[in-house]
Amino acid sequence: MSNTISLHEFPHLMYDAWNRGDMAAFYSYIDEGVDDAGGESTGLEGVRAILDHIRTAFPDFHYTVDQVIVDGDWLAVRLTATGTQEGEFFGWPATGKRATWKEIRYCRIANDKTVEHHACLDNMGLLAQLGHLTLPQRSNW
Repeated sequence: MSNTISLHEFPHLMYDAWNRGDMAAFYSYIDEGVDDAGGESTGLEGVRAILDHIRTAFPDFHYTVDQVIVDGDWLAVRLTATGTQEGEFFGWPATGKRATWKEIRYCRIANDKTVEHHACLDNMGLLAQLGHLTLPQRSNW
């Protein structure tokens, strides 16, 4: 399947829409039947429910695209995310604290839409910065 948008440019356009809060534009980059591998649901509506919850918890959520690697119709995106937890976040109460964390996303793109998605996020670092858990001290071994 062909893409009219350069795969190197694709994540920049998508996350720019996210950063502007233009969720209609953001969701236009996701296929209706997206396979959100490792996610609790598949399809755009399931993804939308999760991401809308995250946007509510972090209304100032912002992505910086650090790196894009393209391999055929797949792209890997290394991101820095920032946000202030102003609302409940998957059962964790709002703290008003700001956090910065890293994400890596691996996506297959077809016809200018994300059709398959895998993600690796620093969830423990995020929760620690928000004050929801304490990480063990690192050893110097």
